[in-house]
Amino acid sequence: DLGRQAADAWLRSLARRPYNAATLAEYAELARRYPSDSDIQDRYRQAQRMIAEERERMRDPYYRAMREGLALLEQESNTRAEQRLRYALIGRPNDEEVLGGLGVIHLRRGQQSRALPYFRKALANNSNPDLRGKWQALIDTSSYWAWVKEADALIAKGRFDEAEERLKLATQLRVDLPRAYVSYGDLE
Repeated sequence: DLGRQAADAWLRSLARRPYNAATLAEYAELARRYPSDSDIQDRYRQAQRMIAEERERMRDPYYRAMREGLALLEQESNTRAEQRLRYALIGRPNDEEVLGGLGVIHLRRGQQSRALPYFRKALANNSNPDLRGKWQALIDTSSYWAWVKEADALIAKGRFDEAEERLKLATQLRVDLPRAYVSYGDLE
């Protein structure tokens, strides 16, 4: 039936969106149009529960600061995001999203060595299996670029053996990135 196909498409669309007032209004409209469909009614109730739970979490100033900081991070407003995430860290010192967000800020600033501890702690405190791979990839990326940066500084100081060690670590970690190989050329 065409109506059911439209309702299923609408549900799929809603499932990809965050729970908020606008999404809840759409679930309500869908539930109003299909009052006898138990799946739609269940999803509407679930949306109501999720929004009520989020409202309760937002009463916590540290949680609220985290949400605001992560939203600012998405907008690439790094300075403001850092302020909010640093405040969130006071009340949520082991929150992987807060820690990871602070790591991303340092990574964006080219401060890979400062980003690494945040990513490692985010991974150590990981409770969301969907984020585990993200933290490991960010650890690898930060490590690669930190080693390349260290190698370049060591090359500039004439400490070629130490530089070569860092470049070896970088190329073992990421054989697909050419930057470390470029620095190898400076060892001669």
